[in-house]
Amino acid sequence: MTIKEAILSFVPDGNIIEKVCVDRGLTSSDDYTVELKEDVDIATAYSMINYANKPDYSQGKLSVTIPRAQLLAEADRILKSYGIEVDAPGVSNNSNLW
Repeated sequence: MTIKEAILSFVPDGNIIEKVCVDRGLTSSDDYTVELKEDVDIATAYSMINYANKPDYSQGKLSVTIPRAQLLAEADRILKSYGIEVDAPGVSNNSNLW
C-alpha cells in the first residue's frame, strides 16, 4: 500500500493528499511502512483539515455533504496524540496596529 492509498482511506481527494504530502516532505507513491506512521498520520490529519474546508456540492440528484465536525475532531485527536496543538481560526482585534 502506498502513502496516498493509506490516506485515501480517510480523505477521498487525491489532489489534497498530493499537496499535503509535498508540503510534509513525503512522496505519496512511496510504500507505507511503520517507520513512516507518524509522518503519514500527521499528513492524514492535515489532509482532513483541508478536506473539511471544501464546500459541499450537488448536481442533479447527487449531493455530497462533507462531515466537517467529524473530520476536524479526528484531525485534532491525531495531532494531539503527537503533541501538536492546532489553534482554531478566529477573529482577532489588531486595530492597535493601524
